[in-house]
Amino acid sequence: MKGRKFNNVMPEVNEIWAAKVLGMEVNNKGIDLISNQCIVEIKFCLNNGKNDYPLSWTVLEYQMD
Repeated sequence: MKGRKFNNVMPEVNEIWAAKVLGMEVNNKGIDLISNQCIVEIKFCLNNGKNDYPLSWTVLEYQMD
């Protein structure tokens, strides 16, 4: 599968999985996962196979609103 197509599909798959594991709901607008107790923003990153994941991601202002 081409990298761009993979990157378009996997974030949704990750959100569905995380929502199930955490007992939350996928939110289709704004923050990715929501519940009565908290909110979660899911980040997704392809790596080069060396397991050198980014140490941090930037949360955008509109995501906090």
